[in-house]
Amino acid sequence: MGLAAISLVVTNIVLAWSDVGLSSAIIRETELTIDQLSTLYWSTLIAGAILCAVQYCASGPIAGMLGDARMEPLIKLGAAAFPIASVGAPYQALLQKQLRFRKLSVVECSASIAGAAVGICAAVFGYGAASLIYGMLFAYFSKSIGLLAVGLSYWHPRLVLRGSGLGPLVRFGAFQLGDRTLQSANFYVDQIVTSSLLGAQSAGYYSFGSNLATTPVFRINAIANRAALPLLCKAWKDRQLVKRGYLELLRLVSLINFPLLLALAALAPTFVPLLFGQAWTPSVTIVQILALASVARAISNPVSVLLLAWGRADIGFIWNLSISAYCLLLTWAGATVAGVVGVATAQMAASFTLGAVLYFTLVRRVLGACGREYFAAFLPALIAAAIMAVSEAVAQSEMPSDSSVQIRLAVALALGIVYLIAIWFLAPKCRQDLVHVVTWFRNRHHDAQKRS
Repeated sequence: MGLAAISLVVTNIVLAWSDVGLSSAIIRETELTIDQLSTLYWSTLIAGAILCAVQYCASGPIAGMLGDARMEPLIKLGAAAFPIASVGAPYQALLQKQLRFRKLSVVECSASIAGAAVGICAAVFGYGAASLIYGMLFAYFSKSIGLLAVGLSYWHPRLVLRGSGLGPLVRFGAFQLGDRTLQSANFYVDQIVTSSLLGAQSAGYYSFGSNLATTPVFRINAIANRAALPLLCKAWKDRQLVKRGYLELLRLVSLINFPLLLALAALAPTFVPLLFGQAWTPSVTIVQILALASVARAISNPVSVLLLAWGRADIGFIWNLSISAYCLLLTWAGATVAGVVGVATAQMAASFTLGAVLYFTLVRRVLGACGREYFAAFLPALIAAAIMAVSEAVAQSEMPSDSSVQIRLAVALALGIVYLIAIWFLAPKCRQDLVHVVTWFRNRHHDAQKRS
């Protein structure tokens, strides 16, 4: 599956272009006319068609750059994601802007399940590496159909394509587009370098470990950021409210991500071979290192929401442009010196060094000096999760080697209580804020139900 994994990486990087950065502009702009919104919709569809043609035509050179001609047909197949995804992207932005998260989550969950089912069926019927691509395409197709079914009840685009009054939105979208592209390139640079320098088999092991270690942050932060963006945009004139909301966002993602990631690092030597088979044992060290890297990414990621709410996508673009060479060189050096483990170590080093710099270069610029509050938002969760992870690792190492998966899993879940106890005593503020955030989201959910 190394070939399909790298083909998905290439498609996901370029897929950042599918809405030309205009979805965030739709969310942020408070006053859009019907003609402007219609123009943005048709522009997104045109961009999707153009990008499909670009990836299809460039599939040969991309495969050559990655060092494996077998990737060419997979990259061509993945190009179909652009027009499919662009059909629903503006409606997703509108639903997000109107805080209709319940309907959005139903559409996305249903699409993910449908895509997984198609991918599994394709694999069973012998489509090999293309199975992942078929699953992805059907997931995007199902999502776009669902978004259209929901969105058309709120708004129908007119057959209008006018550029007047869209200058600021286009500029914002252009910088957002560049920012997304660089974010994706920086995020996937490890998998691209692994495939180019170390071959498809090593890329498969690395991709497996990367997916396990980064999925929690990707999924959880995506949900939290999606909820936070329209709210921070609406509250932007009150900077104290924005700062409080951003720190709540940090606290929320750290409370959820840190125990999952550190438990994954502690339990990977036991559960990866047991659950996935001995064939994936080479991925264990990669999972552990990248899980630690994801700890830093979990608290760095929400800054993009802060910059978008500020309307300064250009700053995010400049930041990601400035760190691109650093990430690439560090990853290349890691691959050259120590193979896939070196790549994972380079990712961890980059994540922590850039995370340390992030507050001083971006967060403080937007919110002012708030260092004590910033670090207090996630350090208690980090300490509590570290205590839990050490307890998990010690317990698993002391268990008899013939212990069943069920018993080991039960012990792991039971020791998760250690995290809750540690949070209870170490961070009463976190405890109170977690209850507050849960209550707040529940109220928003009820409000959305009433509006729908």
